[in-house]
Amino acid sequence: MRRLATSPPPRRLLGRLSLDAPGGSLVGERRIRLLEAIAEQGSIKRAAAAVPLSYKAAWDALAAMNNLAEHPLVERSTGGRQGGGTRLTDAGRELVAMYRAVEHEQQDALDRLGPQLRSVWDRVAAECVLPGSEQLSWRASRPRAFPPP
Repeated sequence: MRRLATSPPPRRLLGRLSLDAPGGSLVGERRIRLLEAIAEQGSIKRAAAAVPLSYKAAWDALAAMNNLAEHPLVERSTGGRQGGGTRLTDAGRELVAMYRAVEHEQQDALDRLGPQLRSVWDRVAAECVLPGSEQLSWRASRPRAFPPP
């Protein structure tokens, strides 16, 4: 029995989210993964390895986030019988939850608009040869998208 050839399933458009503060980029996917890993691991060293990031890059990212955020996102405790550790503050947990919620809404919008966006992209790509034309890249940025309460 001969099977009919079918077209491949449509490609899904994926979004990339970055939340910016007036002084720079507050968080993107990698920094959110670092915060989530700190919440799980209780250690910057173990969290950096899980992301993966170098220990120094993790510290630099945490310093940048804490400097840009209105309230500290992580707290560190030193020494003691338990050996200290790092944990997210309420502001850190809220930021992670907000980022994941916005990311989910963004992906829902891309899924709804995907066929229309793909149609436009296919027409543009058919008319000219662009480097990397197989990848559609959109960047949405809005500083102060979430002003402090």
